[in-house]
Amino acid sequence: SQKAESAGGRVFAFPTKTTALSQVCPCGRRAKKPLSLRWHECPCGVSAQRDLYSAHLARFVYQTEDKRYLLDAGRAREAWPGAEPLLRAAFEQAKQDNEPARGPVPRPRPARGQSGSHAQGCGAKAKARDVVGAARRSAVPESPGKAAVLMPRTPRP
Repeated sequence: SQKAESAGGRVFAFPTKTTALSQVCPCGRRAKKPLSLRWHECPCGVSAQRDLYSAHLARFVYQTEDKRYLLDAGRAREAWPGAEPLLRAAFEQAKQDNEPARGPVPRPRPARGQSGSHAQGCGAKAKARDVVGAARRSAVPESPGKAAVLMPRTPRP
């Protein structure tokens, strides 16, 4: 929350149990899926990695006056053609980052004051963020206004 606010954004938290974004498609279909099914495939033509697609849908969750959280499926459907190339690029980059290296690979030196594994993990995360940011900058014009960071939350019993 602090990082979002310092960047001029805001955090909008909502429950994942009631929105069930990994089980819905903006075309109106809803299908319960086992966690082992990692790809969202719908007869309407939408095909994407399940977590990335849920993140896309999260952008279109809103709170009603009676405090319920709903998905604006129409807006999500309209935005999909612009989001699909970004999500595909992020997925492809993540696949490349997770492929085993061939041959000896020099290990990057940790940054001053960091342990080796933490420094390498930070670099991988930064690289993944850069791919999405670069794809967004080249493919989608910036929209005016403040950015929002969406953080879905699964309620605890």
